[in-house]
Amino acid sequence: VYVRGLGQPNTNKFSIFRKGPEYRDPDTDAVLGYEAEHVGDGLVERFGDPATIHIVTSKKEVLKGDRVMAEIRDEIPEFIPRTPKAQIDGKIISVIDGVSLISQHQVVVLNRGNADGLEPGHVLAIYQDGKVIKDRIASDIADREKQDASKGREESYSFLDSVVDDARTVDRTLRDFLGTPITSTANVTVKLPAERAGELMVFRTFDMVSYGLVMNFHRPIHILDKVRNP
Repeated sequence: VYVRGLGQPNTNKFSIFRKGPEYRDPDTDAVLGYEAEHVGDGLVERFGDPATIHIVTSKKEVLKGDRVMAEIRDEIPEFIPRTPKAQIDGKIISVIDGVSLISQHQVVVLNRGNADGLEPGHVLAIYQDGKVIKDRIASDIADREKQDASKGREESYSFLDSVVDDARTVDRTLRDFLGTPITSTANVTVKLPAERAGELMVFRTFDMVSYGLVMNFHRPIHILDKVRNP
């Protein structure tokens, strides 16, 4: 392949990257960065503008517009699992390889980084956010209160009104006892509590984002699940 803008670096080993999706903070909608997908590696055969690079390894087809950077071999640090000193309250914003359900030993991206006190080796708990559901009983009670207010309990009932009310009371009692759903016009909702879904360990941090490895999980993990101090 031919590459422009290479200059005269002190190495002939280069890595090829492709710009991936942007990372956005789900709370502020701010752009935190962009994913850089490693496509392959190459050796410079001839410097110049353009330079000639021979591709020696590739994970997928190299395309026009891919970026080339001097190869950096990261040293593998010794991770000491520990709890962050700072209070962390973040979310999973992406998962490497783009799967919908996240499980053990998968890499996830967090919307917290160095600026928030995260360091390699920090262990975080993953919490599945509770769903918002309709409270059937509370909705039914709200319906009853609304009906009582509209009918005006201060007025005397006719015999027919009394019979209808008695029939409604018996019907509701039987439905409550049998567990039969009651159709109500009110919509009282409740947010269920967050449930712990697993744990992860941060292994690489940047200013605004971090990469974490899911160490274990107790239930399915999803994008936007929360991460906190264990």
